[in-house]
Amino acid sequence: MNNLLIDTSAWIEFFRPSGDTLVKAEVRKALDADAACITEPVFLEGGRNATDDDEFSRWNKLLNNLHFFPVTHDTWLEAAANGRALAKTGVTVPSVDLLIATVAMSNGLTLFHKDKHFPMMAGVLSLSEQHVGAS
Repeated sequence: MNNLLIDTSAWIEFFRPSGDTLVKAEVRKALDADAACITEPVFLEGGRNATDDDEFSRWNKLLNNLHFFPVTHDTWLEAAANGRALAKTGVTVPSVDLLIATVAMSNGLTLFHKDKHFPMMAGVLSLSEQHVGAS
């Protein structure tokens, strides 16, 4: 299994008791294969949405057990260039999603998600993405 940068949209489904079973299975498979990856923006989005201290603790523990890909100075520059390339084709996406996609592209990762914005980016950028379930 290739390394997957797992987006917040997939983590939300994974942790939600009534979450999408297909997403849960794919995230579990990535965890079991030691192929699950994370980056700061995903950690921030997940951590800030924790509903209580126990959930935040689980989220924090998760960070320490995944392959970590940091946002570097170059990542910010690449994300800005990617945003400009998207804008030239009429595609506008949230900046955090653009940053997450840039981390995936810069590190040769497949982005695993349940979000409508990443397929829009993949149509313009060289983003390897796996969309699961309805967004």
